[in-house]
Order: sequence, then C-alpha cells, then structure tokens
Amino acid sequence: MDASATPGRGRLVLYSQPIVPLGDGKAKRELLLRMNRASGNVILPGSFLPVAEKYGLIGEIDPGSSPRRSGSQPRDAGWK
Repeated sequence: MDASATPGRGRLVLYSQPIVPLGDGKAKRELLLRMNRASGNVILPGSFLPVAEKYGLIGEIDPGSSPRRSGSQPRDAGWK
C-alpha cells in the first residue's frame, strides 16, 4: 500500500447495498467499505485490509476515519 492510499487521503468510500428478506420483512441496508485507486478502479477490502494489518495501518481504518464521519453519504452499490 503506498502512502497516497492511506485512509487520511480520502480514498475510502462507503457503498450502500439493500438487504431484502424473502418474506414480508422490511428491507435494510448494509454498508460496504471500498478504496479507490488514483485510476478510479475500486479495491475490495479483501485486498487492502490485510495489507493495512501487515503494515500497522489498520488502526487508521475505523469509524472515526470513515467517509461517513466526514459528512459524505454512502453511494448506492448499484446491485439489483
């Protein structure tokens, strides 16, 4: 992970995905954390979280440093 990819650089993004029960239950949403590359490609957490753990940066990724804390709204994940 290069220094420009650290959470403080604003590259973490929350996506919102609907969770729809099969019965009459009320639909809910889950939040999915992603990281954007400078190229615009999305990096899934299975790729960046282990690297953050390995290099001692995992403490930088917490609710206090999340995009939501900064006032931005989660993006719709776009899955149907």
